[in-house]
Amino acid sequence: MKKKLMITLTMVMLLCVKSFGQKSFKDGYIITLKKDTIYGKVKYRPDSKNYVSCLFKKGNDTKEYFPNEIYEFGYNNYKAYRSRIAVGEFAEYLVKGHTSLYKSREMFHLQKNDEIFDLKSEIMNVEVNRLIGKVSVRNNRWKGIVSYFISDCLTNASEIIVNLKYNEKDLTNLIIQYNKCKGSNYKEFKSNLKWNIIEYGAIVGIKKSYIKARNKSSKYSYIKDNSISPTFGLLISIKSPRISQKMSYQGELLFSKSSYSSNNTDYKYGNLKNYDSYIDLTTLSIPISFKYAFSKRPSSLYFQGGSNIDYHIKYNVVNYEDTVNNNNIVYSMNNNNDFEINKIQIGLLAGLGFHKSFNNFNAEISLRYIHQLNNLETPKKFRGQKNSFSINLILLKK
Repeated sequence: MKKKLMITLTMVMLLCVKSFGQKSFKDGYIITLKKDTIYGKVKYRPDSKNYVSCLFKKGNDTKEYFPNEIYEFGYNNYKAYRSRIAVGEFAEYLVKGHTSLYKSREMFHLQKNDEIFDLKSEIMNVEVNRLIGKVSVRNNRWKGIVSYFISDCLTNASEIIVNLKYNEKDLTNLIIQYNKCKGSNYKEFKSNLKWNIIEYGAIVGIKKSYIKARNKSSKYSYIKDNSISPTFGLLISIKSPRISQKMSYQGELLFSKSSYSSNNTDYKYGNLKNYDSYIDLTTLSIPISFKYAFSKRPSSLYFQGGSNIDYHIKYNVVNYEDTVNNNNIVYSMNNNNDFEINKIQIGLLAGLGFHKSFNNFNAEISLRYIHQLNNLETPKKFRGQKNSFSINLILLKK
């Protein structure tokens, strides 16, 4: 029954992946060097490609434009990019107003009237003296430039600059504050995207785990049976769509039970030995992972990688040994808890998933593999390594 359920869930995920096909062009525009606006469709691509060029579609014709060929391009009610701000590439609009803020591949840019300044935060090697030699320090010249820009209106400019961080959120909020101070109209791009989103949800799945014995000389090295068991728990997802719509972090709390058993017969020194072993584990797992979506769209495949901590709440180890000697006399021995299970196991996690966004919730199906790094048991009887595959269904409330 469990195997049928796992096969069914796998087929469902494959169907989701197969149905994953979406338009690569979105409604947008280009502005020519003569400041004429042409509406059409702009290819939806990551920033790294949009900094280089724009793929614009008008009717059945698609053309690639470079920074020296157009003034601006963008997606309706979303992002926009301008030429002649960064050398040899497009720069993304963050704020447009009396003072405008842009972001290019390696830095931010400020524009006030016709003045454009590059805001760089770089590491410099500075020689202290002959004894100490050179040390690495961060160049904060960008703070002086920002202070120059805002000091004509914001009276507490010095205090603001001290606490200002070199990131999109801090700089965007400051330039908006400055434009308000000047009484200037401004446009904040990506304003429909939140800086931070925290979502809570539930996860259920089927896990197939196995114990790999790395000490082949141990009598426990034959423990090769797999355990197929349900898992369930809670999770939290943290993401910052304004910074990246593709990346997120996820923490989970999962509960599962697994059982392993095996039988082995060995003939040694004229004696026939039969081993029956059973290992039962009740486990609380804490996977912490980073997720990267292959697309910014509401439906997307994603990669997942991170770490996993298994805390074995309860365990039971039983080993039965029957020995038959040359005289056909049977000796039986029952070893309960022949070894201790390590309470905590740490491992690595990797997987692939499919994400679909609905009106009130997000749904995901994921396949993942967990590879444990430390031994299952102590003392090291067979140097057991408990690894697992799982397929999971995730529901997150928006």
